[in-house]
Amino acid sequence: MQIYRVIVHALNKITGNQFENNQDKIFDAAEILLRLLKKNEGNELDNRVDVCAPGVDILSTVPTNIDPSGYQLRSGTSMACPYISGIAALMYQVNPAMKATTVRHYLRTSGSITVKDVHKNTYSMPDASVCCTKAKIAGKEENNDRFLPSGILTGNVYSVNHSLLPKVDIAVMRKSTGESNLDDYCFRFSTDEQGSFMSSLPQGTYDLIVYGNPYLPYCIKDVEIKPDKTKYIEIGLIYDGQYDLSQETKAYGTVIDALSGKAVENATVRLRTGWDHTSGLYVVDKTGTEHSVKTDSSGKFAISASRGQYTAEITKDGYVTGYFNVIALGNEAVSETTMVLTPELPEDEYRIVLTWGEAPRDLDSHLTYYVDNAKKFQVYYAYRSATYAGGTAAVLDLDDTSSYGPETMTLTLKADTLEKGVFKYSVHNYSGKDDTASKDLSLSGAVVRVYTGNKMPETFYIPKNNTGTVWHVFDIDKNGIIPVNEFYSSHPKAIR
Repeated sequence: MQIYRVIVHALNKITGNQFENNQDKIFDAAEILLRLLKKNEGNELDNRVDVCAPGVDILSTVPTNIDPSGYQLRSGTSMACPYISGIAALMYQVNPAMKATTVRHYLRTSGSITVKDVHKNTYSMPDASVCCTKAKIAGKEENNDRFLPSGILTGNVYSVNHSLLPKVDIAVMRKSTGESNLDDYCFRFSTDEQGSFMSSLPQGTYDLIVYGNPYLPYCIKDVEIKPDKTKYIEIGLIYDGQYDLSQETKAYGTVIDALSGKAVENATVRLRTGWDHTSGLYVVDKTGTEHSVKTDSSGKFAISASRGQYTAEITKDGYVTGYFNVIALGNEAVSETTMVLTPELPEDEYRIVLTWGEAPRDLDSHLTYYVDNAKKFQVYYAYRSATYAGGTAAVLDLDDTSSYGPETMTLTLKADTLEKGVFKYSVHNYSGKDDTASKDLSLSGAVVRVYTGNKMPETFYIPKNNTGTVWHVFDIDKNGIIPVNEFYSSHPKAIR
């Protein structure tokens, strides 16, 4: 507390005790500071005011060539800032273990004087003595550590030929405001040997920078982490110097029908910059005109774009709009993406579309229905449809046995059926059904997209490095879709 006493004594001595006796002076200084903060509404930190401090006619040190005494009265936010940072430093001196959120909380709630701005908003100016007294008793964890709600960020990093990339660095920076804004705002982690990553992060909105030699850095903006939720993202990196920058680059793809597995001809393809961008401006050509192409009779397309990562939007009358991540390069062989469009369906139906990588060769969709913990039916390759309560409840529309998919299933969800029971959807590794210790299923790159009516699909990405032959993806009951993401082993007929 010695530094505190020296600072307070010096302030009172050089200002004639203005901080103790001249409240009007403090009000004038604080009002100007608040006006400056409110005026600057375009700054990246927004226009909120957390704390205020004196900022007019503050005695400051200056070079002696400006004033031989070494002191002058100065005004501005540069004068107010040291008042707040000095109190924060005093609190840290009293208790070096304090969390940043706790320091800010005390700064905002330890004022002995309040002021109002032109909008009649009231603000409190922190009292150094009160702040330091509070800091002394903030030693216990329950008084100091403010646990923040958190979620999970997980995913994979790929090269353009779809190979997983190990030991790639990911820097994560939170930019949203709120009570957790000051604490743990920046994180860094890397992909594992399988090119996967997983990290627990405080809730908020983040920007990600992904980098690792010899690949070009890539920035992903506005990734939202919600409490107790898992956010999955896929990241594609481009090899620096591998491709001729003067070469024309394109994004390539093939569009197929989720029900028939056949090509979708004459679908419109547009691009947005970056991955997982389903809104905003489309990419334009050199004339500033929105750029689009049509799929040919084989469902294929090639759309010109600068080298980089894009989200392809695929539209066609009678189909639900699809969004798929693509990379624009000069080599079709390493950059083509297969995209599955589902025909429109009624609002009381769900459609489940499963896709995966080259291995395992055969993954199967399984849907079971339970009432009071009793299995009523199971739909899979051996029983491709089921009836219940006098109507068709579910159909396996398409069964793929030769890698990639799609494997498609449609559910007709009557209200009374949902009220009574629960549907359970799972993916089974038929190719490795006898190898219960295998991780092949979890490394398959499986993705499950769930369509409800004509809404944008809910998407499930298979968690990596899990053992088992069955991935229990989600349940559906009267409350909607419930993520499960559990693994176990079973033969097809016995899947729960």
